[in-house]
Amino acid sequence: MGQVELLNNATVADQPVASFDWSPDKQGLCAFTAFDQTVRVGIVTRLNQY
Repeated sequence: MGQVELLNNATVADQPVASFDWSPDKQGLCAFTAFDQTVRVGIVTRLNQY
C-alpha cells in the first residue's frame, strides 16, 4: 500500500476549508475553497515515487 510521512505543515486559510478537489487531468494539482471566500490552488510533488 505504501507509507505516509508528513513533510510539511502549512496554514492555507484563516477560515476552515470548505471544499477540496484533485485535478483529474494533472497529477498533484488540487484546488480548495475556504469560508473566507478565497480559492487556492495547491501543487503536490513526489506522488509517483515509491
